[in-house]
Amino acid sequence: MILSTHAIVGTIIATTFTSNPYIAFSIGFASHFILDPIPHWDYKLHSFKKDLEGKLNHDMVLGKTFIVDLMRVGTDAMLGMIISFIIALYVLKVSTLQVILASVIGGILPDPLQFVYWKTRSKLLLPLQKFHTWIHGRSLDIHPIYGVPLQILVVLVFLSVSLIIKK
Repeated sequence: MILSTHAIVGTIIATTFTSNPYIAFSIGFASHFILDPIPHWDYKLHSFKKDLEGKLNHDMVLGKTFIVDLMRVGTDAMLGMIISFIIALYVLKVSTLQVILASVIGGILPDPLQFVYWKTRSKLLLPLQKFHTWIHGRSLDIHPIYGVPLQILVVLVFLSVSLIIKK
C-alpha cells in the first residue's frame, strides 16, 4: 500500500475506537500490517536496491534518485496526512488533532523504519523488519490500473464500517 492509504486507514480505525493519542498511534501502527497483505500496488522507488540473495539485505542508495524518491514519498505522506485530517474532522467528526496526527504517524511509520533498518542494520529493528518483510510478502503486487482503485476501495470500506460503528 502507498503511504496515503496507510495514513488514512490508520486514522479511520484509530479515531473510530479511541480518543487517546497513544492508543491511536498503536492502532495506526498495527493497521499498517493489517493492510500490507492485501493485494496492492506500490510506486517504484528508483533508489531501491533489491538483493536477490536475501530480503533482509535490500537497501536504498543515497544519491540523485534518492532525492527524487524522498520527494515522492514525502508528497505521498503529506497527501495522506491532509486527507486523514479532512476525513477525521469533517466526516468522522473527530476534534482531537493529536489523535489524528498520532494515528497518521503510526500508520506510516513501519515503512520509514525499513529505511532506518537498511541503513543501520540495527539488531533492535531486525525482528520488525523480518515481520514486515514476511507480512508484505503475503501480498500480490498488482498493476496500477487495478491497484489504485483497490486502495481507494479499501479506504471506502474502512470508512463505511467506521460510520456504521459510530452511529
